[in-house]
Order: sequence, then C-alpha cells, then structure tokens
Amino acid sequence: MIKDIRQFGLFHTDMMRVVLDLPHKEISDNALEWIAKTDRYTTYHDNKLNQEWFSQMPAGDKFVDDVYESSQKYLKSTGRRPFKDRNDFFVVAWVSAYGEHDQHGSHNHPNCLISGTYYPQVPKGASPIVYDSPLAGLMMHDTKQEVNHTYPPSTGDMMLWPSWLFHRVHMPSGPVTEQRIAISFNVDYKRYHI
Repeated sequence: MIKDIRQFGLFHTDMMRVVLDLPHKEISDNALEWIAKTDRYTTYHDNKLNQEWFSQMPAGDKFVDDVYESSQKYLKSTGRRPFKDRNDFFVVAWVSAYGEHDQHGSHNHPNCLISGTYYPQVPKGASPIVYDSPLAGLMMHDTKQEVNHTYPPSTGDMMLWPSWLFHRVHMPSGPVTEQRIAISFNVDYKRYHI
C-alpha cells in the first residue's frame, strides 16, 4: 500500500521574455550599416567595430536601461543576487544579421551571469532560436523527448536566460526577403570585468 506520493521538479531553467518599446526600424537600419563593414554576419569577432557600433546604436542608452531593469527583475525573481546598483552592472552587446544561409551552432556564454537577445527585426520565415536542455546528454534510457525548446521571436522581443544554457540558430527553412536582426548581450557583476 502506498502511504504518500509527492512529485516535484528539480533544476528548473528560468527564462524571461520582455517586449521592448524602442525604435526597432531605426535600430535595424543602423545595425545593417555596421554589419556591412565586416565580412561576417556579426560584429562579435571585431572588438573595435563592435564597440563603435554599440556606442552609436540608436536609443542605445534606453536599450541599456531596459537590459538593466529586466536583468534586475530576472535576478530577483530567480533567487539570484541582484546588482547593488547601476555601478555594479556590466553589459556587452553585439549585433548579428541572419540571412538566408546564416546559422549559429550550439554554444553558451561563459564568464557571465545572464545572456540575452533583443530582436529589432524579425521577418516572416526567419529562424527561431533553439534552447538546448542542459539534461539532454544525461538522459540515457529516459523516454521523455523534451531535449530543446524552439522560440520564434517577434519584432521587439528580448529574451534573457542563464549564460550557461546552450542555444543555437538554424538556417531558415525557406527563402528570406529580409535579414533577422539580433542584438545579443552578456550581463554580469561589474567587479568581475575590471
């Protein structure tokens, strides 16, 4: 005879979606101008170009304010230590423009606390972001098939997640008339980046 049964989950992965009220078109147009200055789909690999882009991003100060406020809410709601104040907050960002043949393999963002992406332009048919379960490689005989989560962003969405979470972007499944613009970022306590 069963006397008691209690089911509970462990090791939940918290995500946060925020919808930003920013000049998405202006930000996207500016991003494409900066992407044209590199031979890649992203500014990530060119530190100087990336810093110049970020310092001149339209509504960049408002974007950083929104990232700070959202990060504070994420930290508090997930039981993590919030930033003491704005001086304790560190953010670095880069822009990517995904076209018809662009993709990004599975990766995470070491040496930071929160990672995220803001989408100022998401055309029809653009690829979603795929988050990989941290338990996928440990499942062995488990028949539960939830090994990833696919999120199709909309223009104005900003997603935040723990930086250790692996994620990826596949090539679009069909023709794309416009590029998907993604402004990705890492957030951390500033004292670790001095």
